[in-house]
Amino acid sequence: MQMDIKIIKRLIHYFHDGTILDVAHAEDQAIFSLESSEITDSRLLKKYSLSKCNTIRGKLHVTGICEILLNQKRFTGTLHNLRDVGNIFDLCFERRKVIIFVDWYNHPPKQSEETDMFKYEITAKKIAWEHLPNLIDPFDH
Repeated sequence: MQMDIKIIKRLIHYFHDGTILDVAHAEDQAIFSLESSEITDSRLLKKYSLSKCNTIRGKLHVTGICEILLNQKRFTGTLHNLRDVGNIFDLCFERRKVIIFVDWYNHPPKQSEETDMFKYEITAKKIAWEHLPNLIDPFDH
């Protein structure tokens, strides 16, 4: 069930230090599976359906993509996970645009010489949030 993006905008600061679990991109649509940092505010714990880890989990649907900028350069390829996990440094929304700063890294035992920091700016016709508290994190044990 897709929800109004206003809901996620109200909770946006919880996505700083959150995680991109997965990215799926085909043609003019992209879906980002996201998880916020842990929520400890008791009012929010009662108000929203959270994951078992007290995080917001769901999918950010970006439909009718008009333009993708990757580190301020036009990108025409396919978006995907560059490493195991993307640590969200910043997530914000402008009129018809989502901006995500991501630090990609691998879980051990995979070796990564460095982390990769990227700024994604995606302009689209529609941006929607699908709240999925039971969304599976592939690295949950």
